[in-house]
Amino acid sequence: MEKEMRKPLRRVVSLSPSITANLFFLGLGSMVVGVTEQCLLPEESEDRERIGSFAFPDPEKIASLRPDLVVVQGRIHDPYLKALKDRNISTFRSSPKTVAGIFQELETLC
Repeated sequence: MEKEMRKPLRRVVSLSPSITANLFFLGLGSMVVGVTEQCLLPEESEDRERIGSFAFPDPEKIASLRPDLVVVQGRIHDPYLKALKDRNISTFRSSPKTVAGIFQELETLC
């Protein structure tokens, strides 16, 4: 998990469908400004800006949304972390191994 979060969060980009669903479930959907092409649920996420695909997010597009935080999934997004850091964009790596880990990450995000 990356430890570069700045709070309070106002603008969040999600790079994973499960992360997007969890953010909306937590009532944080109003902060979500960007999602991947694969983020189809909940329906409210459909009107968010698309930042590329899950496997190939576009760092330029992400930066244009001026996020406070980008939530990345596991290690798949490692090739994009330097590009985000170079743009002074904070990241949070989601990689829970257990149900308890999922709840711990959600608590961290809130």
